[in-house]
Amino acid sequence: MSQKTVLITGATAGIGLAGAQELGRRGWKVLVHARNEARGKGALETLRAAVPRGDFDVVTGDLSSLKSVAELARQVAAKAPVLDALWNNAGGIQSERKASADGVELQMAVNHLAAFALTSRLLPQLKAAPAGRVVATSSGAHPLAPGNIQDWFLDRPGKYRPMQVYGQTKLANILFTQELNRRLAGTSVTAHSFHPGFVRTSFGSGGDPSKKSVFEMMGFLALPPEKGADTGVFLVDDPEPAKTPGRYWVKRKPKNPSGKATLEAGARLWAQSEALVEKAWQKAEV
Repeated sequence: MSQKTVLITGATAGIGLAGAQELGRRGWKVLVHARNEARGKGALETLRAAVPRGDFDVVTGDLSSLKSVAELARQVAAKAPVLDALWNNAGGIQSERKASADGVELQMAVNHLAAFALTSRLLPQLKAAPAGRVVATSSGAHPLAPGNIQDWFLDRPGKYRPMQVYGQTKLANILFTQELNRRLAGTSVTAHSFHPGFVRTSFGSGGDPSKKSVFEMMGFLALPPEKGADTGVFLVDDPEPAKTPGRYWVKRKPKNPSGKATLEAGARLWAQSEALVEKAWQKAEV
């Protein structure tokens, strides 16, 4: 039986690192995405110490830049002409308003748009697999998103509300995987999203260091990263989820997401994301 390959974004710490460790232990070749080579080197050392016989390799890219996302996809395609799974795990929360290299609000850029762009570039490699999987780390915070969003990339004036924006990005993760699954009907690729639970990681430490996020303040209540990664590992590795694709999962069971996760919202998000990515890539000539 040939070895399967998975790419995990945001795999240098937390859920991504824990998922990489477990999938490496199960015999997968794991492409470990890191923001830069230094972070990737540290993750490799940790993984190889934990799983000496594991097959790990690093790919790098700044997910706040669509040009860098395109370069990341080229690295992955060169290392894995056949990609069995793409786990879009990278994400973060900012305490203050910031913009990406492409002028997009930073949470939407990293948590959603990078995953949309990377997945689109790697679809040929995923379709080359016998049963390709796309998995997204979403969140139970997705109902915090504003209702009836018409422009998903509009930077709303006034006070910046980090958790509302974060909820919007996590709703976007669910909508993207649902819409992707509909568009992939009839192919060998399925898409899934999940809530990892409240996990003890460095997540939420971005932004102003003097302002602690709710994630940091409530850290003593959090799950260890391996518990948070469990459903993601299940969605990547187990054959069962392919029977009910496009679902949102919690503790290895499919659940109904918020009523905000509508077909219309997903179609609107897809069209706006596609237009923004294509324009940025044309400008960057990638």
